[in-house]
Amino acid sequence: MKSKIKNYLFSLNPLMFNSDEITIGNIQSPELGESNLNYKVEINQKQFILRVNVDPKSPLKSHIEYNNLKFLEKFDFAPRIYLYENNPKILGGTFILVDFFEGQNLVNIKIDDNIIRKLAQLVATFHNQEISNNINTRYRPNDLSIQDFFSDIEKMHNYLVYKWKKYNLSEKFGIFLTNCRLRVQANTNLKSKITTLCHCDIAPQNVILYNDRLKLIDWESLRIADPAIDLAMLFDSFNFTERKKEYFLRNYLKMREDSNLEIRINEIWSIHILNVFYWSLVHVFEIRDKEFSPEFISKQSLIHHINYAKKMFKKCKEAKIFDNGTLWNDFTIFPKTI
Repeated sequence: MKSKIKNYLFSLNPLMFNSDEITIGNIQSPELGESNLNYKVEINQKQFILRVNVDPKSPLKSHIEYNNLKFLEKFDFAPRIYLYENNPKILGGTFILVDFFEGQNLVNIKIDDNIIRKLAQLVATFHNQEISNNINTRYRPNDLSIQDFFSDIEKMHNYLVYKWKKYNLSEKFGIFLTNCRLRVQANTNLKSKITTLCHCDIAPQNVILYNDRLKLIDWESLRIADPAIDLAMLFDSFNFTERKKEYFLRNYLKMREDSNLEIRINEIWSIHILNVFYWSLVHVFEIRDKEFSPEFISKQSLIHHINYAKKMFKKCKEAKIFDNGTLWNDFTIFPKTI
């Protein structure tokens, strides 16, 4: 793969990098996202990230991220985008090339009050950007509504039903999930007209700390949406306690006024948690049935992904989506061969 990457990079126009020629340095083995292979490459003594889409179900994902980053070029929130390659035969998937942000993500860093305050300030500043004054219709991000969550859940439910039938598993869990989903949907009354730019994946692995400053990466999920969606996702991804949520919001609201933000976050919370739980189940089957590229699959641990699904099952109980007495072992969710 590294030789293929090197050959491709040598074929590029050096003017793209403000140079008369291209020199290629080290190409590191890929780091795994949930559906990308991220190669760190050195071109003309500068570091870049080459992001290869390995999700066959989302063939336009790289193109969407390219458009999102082109839209964000005038802001100081995202890396610069250099190219989008739509030929999947070159590296096994479509891909983009972006600037590398020096620093360390927050996965293995203690999330103390200093980090939370900086994160709140970063997100509030991002949410404060005036969409109407900076809009570029060619690259405009898609809108995201609450109904989109339920549409995605329904698609994932149909996928799971197909898998359960394929493996001759009981319909019991599918019926249980349908009832839970309908109950959450019936209790949802949110009709917010507040919209901002939303990253929609502000997670520890997507926040980079360098020289006491935070930056965001992985912009494939950028949308125009209620900022409460972004914050509900953030609180879940960082596993914030109530105290940390309160401290985050206190600093966030110093920079961005939003009178009923907490109410909307609470309304969105159950929908988001259920959506992520569905995704965690789907992802186990996708990996089990080798629905990603061989290179991606070879680096996956089914046990890790099943444990994540169990974690989200617990969060569904905490969010009162599932009754407290409901147990994981009450159902046969995956084939015994997993």
